[in-house]
Amino acid sequence: MLSSLFFKDAILLNGAGGRVFIDIEHKHDYTEADIIRQNPAMLPGGVGRPRDCTARHRVAVIVPYRDRRPHLNILLSHLHPMLQRQQLDYRIYVVEQVWGL
Repeated sequence: MLSSLFFKDAILLNGAGGRVFIDIEHKHDYTEADIIRQNPAMLPGGVGRPRDCTARHRVAVIVPYRDRRPHLNILLSHLHPMLQRQQLDYRIYVVEQVWGL
């Protein structure tokens, strides 16, 4: 069961692997290098696997993307740690939307 508490500029989520603090305001900009540095267990291509066990589940996360790089970086900076805490074998696919084809 997932529950949440709302603060002025943040959300605290309880459940699924522990508490997750999400800063809604994000006063700083994350870069790809920041995300890689904060998640040393992440493999190239947005892949994560538990190091010390075999995951019971495999998950694919598909993220639609269009011209909002700062939003994507914020999402990825929270999504990788959350999936890693759940001991999942996962891959994140970022799919850019193209109009007019």
